[in-house]
Amino acid sequence: IFKNIILSFFIFILIKFFFIQIIYYSSYKSLIFDKTITYKHNKGYRGNIYDRNNNLLAYSTKKCIFWIDSYNTSHSDISKIIDLFSTEFKSPKSKYENLLNQKSKYLVIERDLISYYHQDLINQAKKINSLRIEYYNHRLYPYNELAAQVIGFTDYENHGKYGIEGYFNNILSGSESIVQYNKTASGKTLFSQNNTNLPKNGSDIFLTIDVKIQEILQNQLKNALIVNRAKSANGIIMNPHNGEIIAMASLPDFNLNNYKNLPSDSAHYYYINRVISSAYEPGSTFKIICFASAIDINLNDSKKKYFSENGFIHYLQFNVCR
Repeated sequence: IFKNIILSFFIFILIKFFFIQIIYYSSYKSLIFDKTITYKHNKGYRGNIYDRNNNLLAYSTKKCIFWIDSYNTSHSDISKIIDLFSTEFKSPKSKYENLLNQKSKYLVIERDLISYYHQDLINQAKKINSLRIEYYNHRLYPYNELAAQVIGFTDYENHGKYGIEGYFNNILSGSESIVQYNKTASGKTLFSQNNTNLPKNGSDIFLTIDVKIQEILQNQLKNALIVNRAKSANGIIMNPHNGEIIAMASLPDFNLNNYKNLPSDSAHYYYINRVISSAYEPGSTFKIICFASAIDINLNDSKKKYFSENGFIHYLQFNVCR
């Protein structure tokens, strides 16, 4: 009888294995994949922007967001998170205590941190099970406000806005593809080695701008702005032989790395490149039209004299140059 029980047990196990391995293979495989594999839309790095001397004006860097699901975070982990971030950023613990009192499936603790500068924080964060880290590519502008309106910037979704970033967005943008990740038992995701369809990086763009001359132009415009108590100042430096733009600036300007730190009602005024986007009276440049017209109707008498108000017209408290 005992032998028959053992035999029946082994037959039962074999039948179970048969059903698992053969009959229900597809469904079990799908179930395992759902538990251990996930897919994300990844985008290639955005192309760089250089000046004429290969100085880097804009490039993509890896940034990160720290977040938790506060509904499923233990009190022990919350305490560790408060200690970790208050120490890292030299902030009072109350800041993070108040934040972590909120209930959310996606509670952001810190965002827009450059991964390279916070590697120690990232390593410590990986030891806390419920703390999640997401990485993404975003722009960095090493010269801050230099040529701000010419270069433009990207928004939080890495789409180009204004300037070169906006106009050549399709060229600078990397391609997008679905990338496979492995899920660990704790729910974290790791890059899978089975990926073959990786996204491609965007193309680089080289400008005719020279950062050294650009800096000189902007400094001169700032001085002129102060001396003349003007509201704005615009300037351009060109190569007269081939028309290349060596420097172009509009003041007031702004820091490309903090483009949102502007009054919302006037941000557009700072963003646009007024050198090429605003309307100006033609001034002396229109003299060419006058002389050309005079030649056409034979009024080119070189000996005839015209009174030009000694070069100035006095208007209110100003001397207007003619």
